[in-house]
Amino acid sequence: MKPANPRVLWWASEPTAVAAKAGFVRLWSGEGFKHHKAPLAKHAVPRNLDVSYMDPSGDGRGDVLTPRSISEADLKAGEYWTSNGPKTARQIDAQLHCRKGK
Repeated sequence: MKPANPRVLWWASEPTAVAAKAGFVRLWSGEGFKHHKAPLAKHAVPRNLDVSYMDPSGDGRGDVLTPRSISEADLKAGEYWTSNGPKTARQIDAQLHCRKGK
């Protein structure tokens, strides 16, 4: 029987660095965050990852991804991997209705 909740592989909160506040995260490092933990960092990464993000207002997004699909993505300079294919930061902001002036 599978557990009701997936294992937490890594988490971080309260970004302190400019890059972390802008959404750039180096998994398992905690660099740029006040709090971080990798409780299962020594375990193998599962085939599917559920990645979630919540900003200080409580608004958030999440997606399920496969590390293999990311590593095999053909990204051009300035593009980021998304589950809907490569996108630029501007395209990602537009689809998420990001507010200007934050």
